[in-house]
Formats: sequence, structure tokens, C-alpha cells
Amino acid sequence: MKIYYDTRKSKLYELQAKVFFTPLMTFLQARPNCTLRELNQQFSEKGFVKYLESCIEVGWIERADRRYQLNLPFYTQEDQQQVGKEAAVQELLQDLLHLSQEELATFLQPFVTCQPETAYLVADDVPMGRLQEAGLPGDLQAFSLVTKPDASDLAGYFVANRHLEEPVIYSQLAQLIGDVDEEYYFQQVQWILSRVGKGKAPKANIFYESLLRTGILTKENQLTILYLRNLSETTELKTKIMKLNHFEISVLLGFLCENRFKGLFRWFYKEKTILANKR
Repeated sequence: MKIYYDTRKSKLYELQAKVFFTPLMTFLQARPNCTLRELNQQFSEKGFVKYLESCIEVGWIERADRRYQLNLPFYTQEDQQQVGKEAAVQELLQDLLHLSQEELATFLQPFVTCQPETAYLVADDVPMGRLQEAGLPGDLQAFSLVTKPDASDLAGYFVANRHLEEPVIYSQLAQLIGDVDEEYYFQQVQWILSRVGKGKAPKANIFYESLLRTGILTKENQLTILYLRNLSETTELKTKIMKLNHFEISVLLGFLCENRFKGLFRWFYKEKTILANKR
């Protein structure tokens, strides 16, 4: 199962990253209202009781009358399918499917910072849309909408790096660029894109190779993804989507990503004023 939570809260990240997290949540999902004795029999490792108390403290687990149960919503494929049938979600999906890629990226980008008000759990087989960002605000940024990790997802690679994660899916990128500083990497990519934009061949190096391997550049130095330089707000659609909760938005974006992009939509963004040529 996966957890969605406010990633700005470092304590929550630390809790979900612990080895106890998935087995404990899975156990409590299958065995609600269990006793501490049952939990200790299942989890005899050192540090478990302290971890359990921390989960109670943040509200993920409830303790009442000496019994323990999950205190988080748990969504399954059935819940996802039910959301997909809602008229508001169907209407929004059709609206988004009819946008151009540039309009869609412009609409989606501000939602990369959207956080759930309360944490919730989702079964592994539920395809949820996830917006990811890498680079630096005010400088070149890479964005992606994904339903599952993808080896071509540059933004996803750096998001995993920030969390000290090493998914196998990114092993080729990891071997090529390793834990390169994120700011330095995007400075180099910006230089490469500038050269390509002027019809000049970039110097062969690991940064250029990473763009080739992820399919962002072709061997003929053609950029294959959007490069946005300004954003224009779509007020009506934003008003509609903000009526949905975080789970419903993620389900909607999952349907959108799967139906239109087969699981991965990528783009670059940099403010147009910063890119203006000096004369």
C-alpha cells in the first residue's frame, strides 16, 4: 500500500520511510482492534513500540480501550472506480482531455504543491496521478505527471534522490549521473537546451547523455517534450477541480495520464522574462 500525506512535514516522511510502516499498516488493515500483545507477537524487533507510539501521536493509528486500529482512510480499486463514475470527475476529465498539451501543462503545474489535508492509504493496484517537480523555482524546472515510476522521468529521479531513495527503475540514470547536485545538473541542462535552441550541437557529456537516454532529446538534437516559458491561469477549470478532495484529484489525474499519455507526461518550464536575450 501507499500513503499520501503532507510532504512538508518531515516527521511524517520519517515515519512512512521506516521499515515498520508497510507491514504494520497492512497488519492493522487485516486485523482491526488488535491488542498490544498481538502487535508485539507480530513485530518483535527493537524500536517497534516507540514507532507505534509515534504513529498514534500523529494520528495514523488510534488506541482505545487498549486496542489498536488504523485511523487513516484506505482506498481500493473499487473506491477509484466509484470516483471515476462521479459526474463532476467525468466532466473535468473530458475538459482536460480536450486541452492542448501546452494548455494542460500550464493548468497542471500549480497543483504540484497540492497537499492532502489529512493522510490516507491507497492499495498498490490503484493507478493514482502524481505531479512531480525538480530544478529550482525561477530557474529551469522539470515537471512530470505519472501513475507509476518511469525510467524516463527526470523529475521523478530527483524527487527520489531528495528522499535518499534508489528505485531500481532509475538504476541507469543513477549509474550515469549519480547523486549530482540538482541545481548544478539543471544549470548544465539549461546550457544544453540553449545550444539546441540555437541549432548548435552540445558538447558530449553525462548531462547531454542523460537527456538522450530519457528521450528528452533525439540524436538529431530535437527536443521531444514541451518547454513552457509562461503560464496562463484557466480560472473556470481551477474552480471545478478545487471542489474535489486530494484523493479525487489524484484519481482524476491518474485517468488523464493513463488515457492520454500512457502513464507519463513531461515538460520543462522557465519564466520567459529570464530567458529574454540581451541585445
